[in-house]
Amino acid sequence: MRPKAAVVDSTVVRLDTFQYVQEPSSNWGPMKIGTVREVEATAQPDDFFARLKWRVAVDGKQTASISFESPPARGIRLGLQIGLLPMDSVFRVFGSEDEEAVEIDSSVIAQIVQLNLNAAVPDQVARLYWLPILKGARVTLEIDLPAQTPRSAMVLSVPQLSHLW
Repeated sequence: MRPKAAVVDSTVVRLDTFQYVQEPSSNWGPMKIGTVREVEATAQPDDFFARLKWRVAVDGKQTASISFESPPARGIRLGLQIGLLPMDSVFRVFGSEDEEAVEIDSSVIAQIVQLNLNAAVPDQVARLYWLPILKGARVTLEIDLPAQTPRSAMVLSVPQLSHLW
């Protein structure tokens, strides 16, 4: 965790306001606290990549950002579909009501995906990495690529998010 950075000019993917319909109460089974929502706007890598806003630092490091909004969520968790993942890249996420950002090194994500693949989890499911739960109706994802790393070395999408109430 670290203080969240100021995000300048981040594209916002806004989902329609979610209307929760409470199901009849039951004393058995787990209590439902959220639902998975499809994010058609970023479900495909080309669509996701087209919405990223890039900044290049003096040292050549490249940072992209994108935000997702799912009103009236109290929390959101992004599902990051991994195609190609450049090593030494860093992912940073924070919610609109979080005071700090969570940083995840690409090596951690790659290890989880590889464990899933080794366990014979179907490819599409094995490559869906769920980022941490973040507070608020808006979540921002930042991606840092090292200098000299071509953006084409990254193939990602966000086909789903968890909307928590």
